[in-house]
Amino acid sequence: MMNWLDASGAILVAGGALFIPGLIVLAAGWRWSVRLLLLAPAVSIAVIALAAVFAPLVGLGWGLIPVGVVSASLALLAAIFRVMFPMATEGAAQPRVASSAVAYLSLAVATLLLGAQSMIAFISPENIAQTFDTIVHLNSVALAVSDENASAFAIATQAGSSFYPNAWAALSSLVAVVAGVNVPIAANAATVAIVAVLWPASALAFAWTAFAARPVALVATGTLSAAFGAFPWIMLYFGVLYPNLTGYAVIPAVLAVAFHIRRSLRSRGTVKEVALFLLLIVGAGLGHPNAIVAHVYIMTVLALLDISLRAVKASTTNETLVLLGAGLLVIVVAVVFRQFVSTSEGASGWGPWQSPAQAFGEGILAHPAQLPVTLTVAGLVVFGLLTVVVRRADFSVVVPFIVVVVLFILVSGYPVGTRMRDALTNPWYNDSFRVAALLGVVALPVATLGVVRISGRIRRSFLDRSPRVILAGSAVAGFGLLLSASVGPGVSTAIERVQDTYRYSESSYLITEDERALLAELPDLVEPDALIAGSPRTGASLALAFADRDVLDFHIFGPRTDAEDYLNRHLADIDVDPAVCRAVNETGVDYVLDFGGDGVGNVEVDAWDGIVDLAPSDRLVVVDEIGDARLFAIEGCP
Repeated sequence: MMNWLDASGAILVAGGALFIPGLIVLAAGWRWSVRLLLLAPAVSIAVIALAAVFAPLVGLGWGLIPVGVVSASLALLAAIFRVMFPMATEGAAQPRVASSAVAYLSLAVATLLLGAQSMIAFISPENIAQTFDTIVHLNSVALAVSDENASAFAIATQAGSSFYPNAWAALSSLVAVVAGVNVPIAANAATVAIVAVLWPASALAFAWTAFAARPVALVATGTLSAAFGAFPWIMLYFGVLYPNLTGYAVIPAVLAVAFHIRRSLRSRGTVKEVALFLLLIVGAGLGHPNAIVAHVYIMTVLALLDISLRAVKASTTNETLVLLGAGLLVIVVAVVFRQFVSTSEGASGWGPWQSPAQAFGEGILAHPAQLPVTLTVAGLVVFGLLTVVVRRADFSVVVPFIVVVVLFILVSGYPVGTRMRDALTNPWYNDSFRVAALLGVVALPVATLGVVRISGRIRRSFLDRSPRVILAGSAVAGFGLLLSASVGPGVSTAIERVQDTYRYSESSYLITEDERALLAELPDLVEPDALIAGSPRTGASLALAFADRDVLDFHIFGPRTDAEDYLNRHLADIDVDPAVCRAVNETGVDYVLDFGGDGVGNVEVDAWDGIVDLAPSDRLVVVDEIGDARLFAIEGCP
């Protein structure tokens, strides 16, 4: 079995893909600063996703060339903007060298912590999540590699839709193409890079802007980015929801640019920042549209609060009326946008977890889904909130958190059919898990605010009058306390849940150890142009991702012809029902993978009744079997 050292090349490819395109674009349009480095991964994921969309439109196969072309094109555009809007947008006062050094070190610490946590969580680079959504995600990557097309439109075809967010699949398939590894390894390498590079870099980009590059804020953000069980880990044991993970990881970077624009509206360079904001929004949306919905909610609340405060201070009636009109426009835009992101009633029937009071407790402590509370993390979040209330300080940092807490209380604490719940959380399918993961994203800046306030109070009351050795010792002790949160009960329990999701065993929901062994032998047993049938609920359709062999059903919800449906329901009757052979000939199926009747999900259960637990016959010939996993060849159909 491959170990993580063997997969290091694929991880380095994924990490490089998350830095190089973004740095090319940003360096062309902005003067160098640590801010560019921190924003680069979010820009890169947008570049990669866009390149995957445009490549087939101009006849390019998926790989480094489309990424290079889009990177160069956007860099040229950024350079034009730099000439047209030459004013510096990073602020007149440049951050101290100490802040830059601390930012680099904080990113390195966060990457090491989150990288180690990811490798522990996934167990092995070859392991997969034993969950429902794994089927479509891994097969999407496999199709992107084999068809040389990772477009959002191509990714959607196997699920029978017209569009599907492609950022995660584009990055994973790019890793597979460049590093030459199989789909499970490429998917894990890409996910490790998203968790350990994209997420902390985005979080630090927000801290750099929101806290004016204060070293203590950068240290706190980098360290605490690995201390929340809610994000990224909920997305990796529920679902798994790789697209949501990718879109959510970009959120802090988008907010960083939005906050920068908010504070420098009169600068000529704002035009360039708006262009950057739009690029990042596109990247977040190609990660998952839920990320855009989160941004719209957060920015709507921030805009309304800003307008309200200005209206209170307005000196003339006309100014007040203009501000009220602006507020009404913001509300109208938000409401209209909301109408375009509705999910169907059938897909949004998820029920609540708990009572509103329990939801409030989980939300305000940023430990949802019954994760045990890490006192350091929860205490810092609560303290950060209290300091804003007591000191009446800038509320901007805590607004995203309050917005998500409200959403979480509604979705996990109120029953199906509650009007406000349906109105606000329907874009997340009214699913508590999807909103719960957001808590970790937006709670991190609030916890950082708590650290900043505590640090300032201690320094003013004690450390400024103490010898430097005590100052240094206190700083080390504080860093150690923050570091300990990365192994606290909240994140440790979440990682254990991920391990349970990714572990192979004889009773795994999707792929057992015997089934994995048989999949590994498929390239030697099945011709490259053969077509394999099997119940996707049992993991049989992962022959595409594991062995690069075409399958009849890509996913549980994929479209099926009448012949395919008949075959799945009646193959067991092949010796007595002539219609089965007609279906075999029409579909072109050559082999059947029989992994038994047990599988993931409780939908479409009877759709494959005739293709599991098969008995050998003259027309169903056993080619190989390992334990209960069997490969049949279909023979003798006239």
